[in-house]
Amino acid sequence: MTRTSSTEQTLSRDEIYCRNLAALFRWDARLAQRIDEVENDGTVTVEIGRTGVPTASVRVAGSDRPMQLHSRFDPLEEARRLAESVEIGESFCYIVAGFGLGHHLVAIQARLKGDAFLIVAEPNLQVLAKAMESVDLTELFDSDRCIILTRTDKGDVQTRLEPHNNLMMIGSRFVSHPASERLAGE
Repeated sequence: MTRTSSTEQTLSRDEIYCRNLAALFRWDARLAQRIDEVENDGTVTVEIGRTGVPTASVRVAGSDRPMQLHSRFDPLEEARRLAESVEIGESFCYIVAGFGLGHHLVAIQARLKGDAFLIVAEPNLQVLAKAMESVDLTELFDSDRCIILTRTDKGDVQTRLEPHNNLMMIGSRFVSHPASERLAGE
């Protein structure tokens, strides 16, 4: 796994954001629009980690300290370890709790085989917006194998997942992004 892609090194934050949003728009226009309309409320902070890779923290109400979503030192190594801990086998659907900046999703997706796909539950649009402007995720979105759920509305979830029901019934696995789970709770 590379430290940063050459694309990320040469693109500005605005260029990364536009590329990501354009890729996301092709398969989920409503979510892309919702992310684009998000006003930065200052709860999510992105900084460059010691290895030159973006890392993020979230300010949580009632807490003195922000919660780190990724390693401050080496977010890509942390993502690689998480991805390697996921048993990739006969399952077609990998349900991931938390988007973070997407490092772990890229690492997991790189290990998937055939028609396998990701479903990511991320209720925090601030986190998604910061990910879109910080990390080049176009490959994640261009593959059309990553569904992002931001709401628990049963009708919306059913509509979004219905085309994938057969693959989900063959086999699904749950993957925990520990920091995202601590942040979102249930």
